[in-house]
Amino acid sequence: MSRFAESVVEDAALAWLESLGWSVKHGPDIAPGELGAERADYAQVVVLETRLREALGRLNPQLPAEALADAFRRLTRPEGPERPGLALQSAEHDPFVWGRPSTLRSAALAPSGAPPGPRSEL
Repeated sequence: MSRFAESVVEDAALAWLESLGWSVKHGPDIAPGELGAERADYAQVVVLETRLREALGRLNPQLPAEALADAFRRLTRPEGPERPGLALQSAEHDPFVWGRPSTLRSAALAPSGAPPGPRSEL
C-alpha cells in the first residue's frame, strides 16, 4: 500500500476548486495580524464573514438585502442544541447542497405565487 502526504490531497483539492473559479489564497497571507487578514484572531469561528456575505449575494442576485441577511444569520447561527463533530458538519453542509428555506416570501421572487426555486432558497 502506498502512502502519501496530506498535502497531496490538499493541493489536488485546491487545484480543483481553483479550476471551478474559486479564489485560492495561501493561509499565512490571510492570517490574523497580516496585511490581508480576513479575521481578527483564531478564536473567531471558521466562517469568513465577508466571503460568505459576498458569495450569498453572488449566488442569489435576485434576493433583497433582507433575505441575504436572513440567510447569513441562519448559516452562521443555526438554531437548536449544540451538535458536536460530524453531526454539526452534516447539519451545516446540507443547506449548501439542498438549500435552506428563508423566512422571506415575496411575489417578486415567486411568479404566479409559486414557491421560490432552489437558487432563491438558502
